[in-house]
Amino acid sequence: LLATFFANVDVCQTDRQGRYVGKQYRSGIYYHSASQRTDTAQAMQQVQAQLLEEEKKVKDVPPEEKGDFKIVTDLRAAAEFWSAEPRHQQYLEKLGMPSWKGCQSPIHTSLFLDPEEDQDEAPSDNGSVVEDSAGKSW
Repeated sequence: LLATFFANVDVCQTDRQGRYVGKQYRSGIYYHSASQRTDTAQAMQQVQAQLLEEEKKVKDVPPEEKGDFKIVTDLRAAAEFWSAEPRHQQYLEKLGMPSWKGCQSPIHTSLFLDPEEDQDEAPSDNGSVVEDSAGKSW
């Protein structure tokens, strides 16, 4: 689940995902247990390390063209979940779009997507691997 999250959400944008801006678009990961928090924190550290390596590759690029390389996604304990109003349920399907399309375009973290992969096809495993605290890869 974390690998899918990091492959589809730009974790470096504050209060924004793609062209959508506002506090309601802040990315967050909400955990239910101490082990979920630990696993998520470790995954975030791994992704941050990858981002810092990517930043080194663009050191000669002007800052305004570089993009952000610091994770700003919130990591918080899960609270009461409130379902969206019915008019917001299955939003993409109501527009005639497949639900997976919203996770691939325009909202994505290009660092973790294969540029050769056809983005109009259903998403496939892009090779992102994250290990949990027990050493399991997923």
